[in-house]
Amino acid sequence: MRRKGHHLARAAAGSICLLVAAVSPALALDQAFAPCQTRHDDAGAYHAALAEAGWRIAARSDRAPLMERLADGFLPDLSAAIPADNAALSGFRKDAASVWTRYVADRPLFLRDDVLLLIAGYVNDAGQEAVQCWAVSSDPALTDAHLNMPETPPDAGFHRQETVLDGQPGADQVKLSAMRLMLPYVPDPPLLSENALIVTSIFPSHPE
Repeated sequence: MRRKGHHLARAAAGSICLLVAAVSPALALDQAFAPCQTRHDDAGAYHAALAEAGWRIAARSDRAPLMERLADGFLPDLSAAIPADNAALSGFRKDAASVWTRYVADRPLFLRDDVLLLIAGYVNDAGQEAVQCWAVSSDPALTDAHLNMPETPPDAGFHRQETVLDGQPGADQVKLSAMRLMLPYVPDPPLLSENALIVTSIFPSHPE
């Protein structure tokens, strides 16, 4: 295991490559980790396995606020800078949510307790397959359990740690990224904290 910088791999067509890994049993994300290390050829099988593990698919009518949570959790990856004043940040947050709405589109969003999970696949510019899992939670255990994120960051803002695991079963490379976003733009509570955990599994080529 070795530490890397905070650069995230980018998917084809400019999509951000973000995936989820296992954390504490209480969050039950271990059931989501296996799909992130195997090819995403059968989406129905993944969905059935997640449903059996207690995840439910969010109804269409519930998706709007979930898009805002995704936008909050991954906001820094959608812009080079975060606007300082509340009005500008509010507008930027709305724009970010619209980006997520377009990207997620017809993909199902899974919910379990406080955790929001998305699984998808893509092919990168090198022709390699990858599996995407995105997880967001307000519970700091989502990030603390994996990459020793500070329980209380020294200041408001964006904090990320990343680890690359080589030689994992089923994939050439697995990248774990833990992210925490803390922004003082809501009056109650005074500080918003969203935590995101990411796993990127890269495969060399599709089997014949």
